[in-house]
Amino acid sequence: MPDDFTQLDDFAFFLNNVTPDMTPEQWQNFSKAARKRKLFFPRPFKFPSFTEWLTLDEAKTLRTEIARDLGHRDKNPQRWFARLLGTLNRLELKTKYDCNPVGFYGKPRPGQVILKVGKNQFVPRVYPEATTARELLYVTLGAALMDGRLERLKTCGFCKQWTAGKKTSKKFCSTVCKDNFNNQRRLSEGDHNKRRAAARRRRLLRVSKD
Repeated sequence: MPDDFTQLDDFAFFLNNVTPDMTPEQWQNFSKAARKRKLFFPRPFKFPSFTEWLTLDEAKTLRTEIARDLGHRDKNPQRWFARLLGTLNRLELKTKYDCNPVGFYGKPRPGQVILKVGKNQFVPRVYPEATTARELLYVTLGAALMDGRLERLKTCGFCKQWTAGKKTSKKFCSTVCKDNFNNQRRLSEGDHNKRRAAARRRRLLRVSKD
């Protein structure tokens, strides 16, 4: 398990591509793309492909469960933590400790503890050990929750595709979606203003007749 396992871009890729009506052929294409991008397994780790851990039906079920746990926050922002935390706690994962040379997990994060032994430097870690695809994805969500980056993972305000922006304030997956949303809102506001003006003219007409 890599130290930086809050791979939210991989989550968006998984949630956008694994759909309830996904066919076996589409699953094969997804598996090829997953292997190419080392989905959830960044270098230098020599893990098997993520899609070797589960079947198409299992992937669909897992995708539905995760989307439910994440989507619940839109319906009830006060309780969405409870649903996700409940799922995380029910996993009852084993805690694992290790200590490897600096650079083994990539560039150290700001504030990360580094042990110096002579001329060598090591990074101590503790993390929940995932042994299944479901555990891996929920450990990833848990890590993102703990370091405050989970809010980067959300649905686009226009096309509703999942996106993981660099900032939590990002609302759209692309400039195109942002422009389309704003154009649609302007048209809607324009129609609303026209309806208000027409209603006002009708009121004035009735007053003049009286």
